[in-house]
Amino acid sequence: MISESAQNSFASIFIRSIEKALESNKDGSHWDIHPLSSAEKIIAQDFILTTLCSYQFRLFTTLHFSYSLSILEDAAEVLKLPKEKMTKEKFNDCMKEKSLTLSDTVKESLEGTFPHLGISEPEFLKQQSHLFFDSNHYEYTLHNSATSKKNICLFFGLYVCPFEDLDFEVAIH
Repeated sequence: MISESAQNSFASIFIRSIEKALESNKDGSHWDIHPLSSAEKIIAQDFILTTLCSYQFRLFTTLHFSYSLSILEDAAEVLKLPKEKMTKEKFNDCMKEKSLTLSDTVKESLEGTFPHLGISEPEFLKQQSHLFFDSNHYEYTLHNSATSKKNICLFFGLYVCPFEDLDFEVAIH
């Protein structure tokens, strides 16, 4: 069981982590972040999965995206590259950095309560892999979309699989 205070903490941490992941757009891009009712609302080709694990729980963060001209141009701006120099490898590095920022912020927010929290390397997966997430027996999930003024849409997921009851509170500053 995940207590209400733990759920509220996960929710606050998740929103703050999404905001930090999107800060890499130093050009002042504004992102509108909205909750989604379920993962079925996610429309994307690929996603990046990162796992955080402690003795009390396993937590997954996901960053979902689709390749498009606008998202490639945005990545070029973030990397300060001319558009014609943007490669898929450089784009993937940019997205991996956003995913790392997302999961690192979650980890940093939880380290005071769970000092033994470990983190995996982000892994690129096809969206079809997401169909197998139910086999992880997660008890608590959150999904959000983030849309920029450039009409770029990213999707974020947080999945918590407790190994025991979780009851904690983390203050977000």
